Amino acid sequence: MPQTNINRRLVLFPVPLQGHINPMLQLASILHSQGFSITVIHTHFNSPAESKHPHFTFIPISDGLSPAEASTEDIISLLTLLNSNCVTPFRDALGGLLADGPIACLITDALWHFSQSVSDGFGIPRIVLRTGSVSSFLAYAAYPILREKGYLPKQGHINPMLQLASILHSRGFSITIIHTHFNSPAKSKHPYFTFLSISHGLSPTGASRDDVVSFLTQLNSDCVAPFRDCLAGLLEDGPIACLITDANWYFSQSVADGFGIPRIVLRTSSVSSFLVYAALPMLREKGYLPKQGHINPMLQLASILHSRGFSTTIIHTHFNSPAKSKHPHFTFLPISHGFSPAGASQDDVVSFLTQLNSDCVAPLRDCLAGLLEDGPIACLITDAIWHFSQSVADGVGIPRIVLRTSSVSSFLVYAALPMLREKGYLPKQGFSFICL
Repeated sequence: MPQTNINRRLVLFPVPLQGHINPMLQLASILHSQGFSITVIHTHFNSPAESKHPHFTFIPISDGLSPAEASTEDIISLLTLLNSNCVTPFRDALGGLLADGPIACLITDALWHFSQSVSDGFGIPRIVLRTGSVSSFLAYAAYPILREKGYLPKQGHINPMLQLASILHSRGFSITIIHTHFNSPAKSKHPYFTFLSISHGLSPTGASRDDVVSFLTQLNSDCVAPFRDCLAGLLEDGPIACLITDANWYFSQSVADGFGIPRIVLRTSSVSSFLVYAALPMLREKGYLPKQGHINPMLQLASILHSRGFSTTIIHTHFNSPAKSKHPHFTFLPISHGFSPAGASQDDVVSFLTQLNSDCVAPLRDCLAGLLEDGPIACLITDAIWHFSQSVADGVGIPRIVLRTSSVSSFLVYAALPMLREKGYLPKQGFSFICL
């Protein structure tokens, strides 16, 4: 390889999730077009399509995942395992590449927490690619002020555990608390407990960061060995009746199983979060996610307008039609949506909405024309996702109001887009922009 090409050699390391792989490969394509030589290190799990990128060199590494672990829907647990299992394979792959010549820069996904220490060990500059949306940046930016104002309790996991420990102690149980040095509990307030601290492996910068997902992922990686050693030391003094851990310590089940200790999980989240998690499978199965987030707000608005004396007619698709029996004062008119049962159940929301916006133009226009034969319509109110409806309303001379059902954060995102494009943070229209 020519020396000039070696000096422009880049190594990219995406997290093996589609919302992370695609942006990394898009960045790689841009860099390659500028003359850089691209090497992509990737896991066997969910590996990228090499045939679509013939100009890149792909190097697979072991991820150490079992079939069960690779199929989990617990993303934080998956990322924790990957950050633990991939350290040595990644270091070895990088070392092999360096044997062929220098590397100008290492570009890794922000969720590869260990990669900074590996790049430091080899003396390679590292750049982080964050694939999260603009709204996630706003959320992270808001964390310090939310904590400062007391909206997010720092001790939201420690205090409930100590309260449970106090109840169990009052029932005659001997209590030992294993905790990290970071944000350790106030021992003086609990003189009847034994406290054992373990290393968390966090730098002062890492310990204070506000990216909670990254923070928990790193903790779950760094605390495995110290926790196992601490538990082994306790077992030398006698058996342990039960291990009670926070639900966010994902590795603790395997450690408890290794020692043959029963484990109980304490969930410190609110009752509402339990109801949400419990309802998710049923909601997905029935197809209420994500579409009901648009139907319900529209029906709520209709109820308010009806209470003000307006006559309300709801035009809706046959697919996922609203519950008419709950709204006896409205007139419901179904229209054809034009797609097959397979199309109606697809998980690609963007494709789904694109097809709806194509198939529903004529049916909506015909339905609206039929209503106009019975008299004038004061206003048409449509969801913001019905992009074609403005031209239909203009065609029949009806004023149109748009209902946006998205969150406040999405408004902030939309408001920020022009500025971000102007400053060059978002690629021009010639490129696709993918966020997760």
